[in-house]
Amino acid sequence: MSERIEIFIEDYITQVMLSKKRKVKYTKTGKVSKTSGTPKYHKIAGNDLWASLNPHIRAKILKEIKLWFYHNYVVKLPEIKDFPISITFQFYGPLSDLDIDNLDIFYRKAFLDCLAGHVIQIPVKSDQISTGLKQKEWDYDSYPPRIPDDNVHFVRRVSSEYIESEKTALRIIIEKHGNRDESIGEKDK
Repeated sequence: MSERIEIFIEDYITQVMLSKKRKVKYTKTGKVSKTSGTPKYHKIAGNDLWASLNPHIRAKILKEIKLWFYHNYVVKLPEIKDFPISITFQFYGPLSDLDIDNLDIFYRKAFLDCLAGHVIQIPVKSDQISTGLKQKEWDYDSYPPRIPDDNVHFVRRVSSEYIESEKTALRIIIEKHGNRDESIGEKDK
C-alpha cells in the first residue's frame, strides 16, 4: 500500500430511496394524496440505529449505502496488503446542530464492510434437509474485498471529524497505522 489513500466524495448521499412508488392514499375529502405514486426517501441518521426503526428499513438503508460506496469508490481501490491501517472520515459542510456520531455511524459501518467485501449476502446451496433457516454467505465473487477483514487485526483506528465548509463533502483517508506489534508502554499501564 502506498503511504496514504484518499477518497474525496462531493455531495455524499444523505438519503436513501426506500421505494420507487408509494401506495395510493386518499385524504379525508376523498382526493388522492400528493405523495401517492412518488418515491419514498429516508434521511440517513445514526439515531435510526437506536430508535424503533423497522429492522428491514434499517437493513435497506445500510445495503443502499454499501452498494453506493462499493460501486462508486471501493471498486477503484487496490487490494491493501500492508497492515494494520487507520481510517479517517472528514465530513465537510455548513455548521448546524448535527451530531457527528449520528452522521458517521452508517458511513463507517458501510465503508468498513465494503473494504472487507461484506456487501451482499447470497443463499448457500445445501444438500441437507432445510431447518427453515436460510444459510447465507458473503458474495466475494461480485464484491472482491480490499482487506481480509475489518477486525482489529487489520483496522486499528477509525476516526471522524467535521470541518466547516460551504459545500458538503466527505474525504476518507486510509493510512498505514504504526507497527502491528506495538505494546502498551509503561506510562500507559
